[in-house]
Amino acid sequence: MGDGVAMSEMDQEGTASENRDKGYGVKRIAFPVQDHLGLDDTIFEHFGRAPAYLLIDISQDGTILKTEVLDNPYQGEHDPGVIPSLLANAGVNVLICRGMGRRAVEYFQRYGVTVIRGAYGKVRDILEMYLANTLVSTEYKPSKKWKDEHESGGL
Repeated sequence: MGDGVAMSEMDQEGTASENRDKGYGVKRIAFPVQDHLGLDDTIFEHFGRAPAYLLIDISQDGTILKTEVLDNPYQGEHDPGVIPSLLANAGVNVLICRGMGRRAVEYFQRYGVTVIRGAYGKVRDILEMYLANTLVSTEYKPSKKWKDEHESGGL
């Protein structure tokens, strides 16, 4: 198990969404990431172009139950709706990211996924802020490079 976090018996019984549906109160949080560094990874600037997503299952008391990496099969594409569908089908309840446009937020909302924008830094630090209820969703000002590539349809 990555990051030295033990898997509970509840995780062995099913996925986060299955456990949530059974009333266990498990929340699955997704972070777009560059590498496969677990909690030490840095959040990726553009959620849809991230190479992977770190999925973290959290119990009601804030305990990390499980972490896993979901590679992004749509990394080179810019097809609206595919990432929200991918993450919703993976049982994600919350997506914490840096930048995301209004239309993408609306797609996630249709799937019942809460989006928190404007986060940056290491996943571990962002997760601590989220669990302490101090992480606030803000409008993210993308870098010029990201903005130019996004508007031109590149990358």
